[in-house]
Amino acid sequence: VISEKEQDIARIAAQLEIIVDKDEFEIIQLPQWDINPYDRLSPSIRVQSTILSAVHRIVHSKQKKIIITSIGGLLCKFPAFEIISDYITLLKKSTEILIDDLAKKLIEMGYQRSSTAADLGEFAIRGSIVDIIDNISGCGYRIDFFGNKAESIRRFNPADQLSNEHLDQILIFPASLVILNQATASNFQEQYKNLS
Repeated sequence: VISEKEQDIARIAAQLEIIVDKDEFEIIQLPQWDINPYDRLSPSIRVQSTILSAVHRIVHSKQKKIIITSIGGLLCKFPAFEIISDYITLLKKSTEILIDDLAKKLIEMGYQRSSTAADLGEFAIRGSIVDIIDNISGCGYRIDFFGNKAESIRRFNPADQLSNEHLDQILIFPASLVILNQATASNFQEQYKNLS
């Protein structure tokens, strides 16, 4: 479904949810970037995460899909999903990963390291505890490691930093549509040299 205006996407989705069988169809909202084309800025973290989540559901959902976007959403360019899918990380209790390797991957995924994770796209490391703020829901995830093993995963409130609900696993999406690793940096340098 293509709406004329970005503002109509949520309204159309709400109307479709009333009349569509949710067991048969998944309704996916695909927003447009919240900047003008060729602007020097990047889309907001929330918009980038929503796009990544929508594309993930489009590719991996087994249900039939109704995708709602605007004309502007159709004109947006997205990176190849194969590149992004390598960075969508399923972290389960008992997963073995070095905290330094997780930090490196989060930085490549567009997350910002801070002393206390309190805002979208931030993560913090305090000893054996890694806090990550999810860009899509705004929830915080606190992973407690014992050595290289994720011993517990809890949801926490970024406002008061108190953890509450225990989880068995989390799915971490990139915080950015651009993956900042050695391959993308080398590709940029090569393309930039070819401009002259």
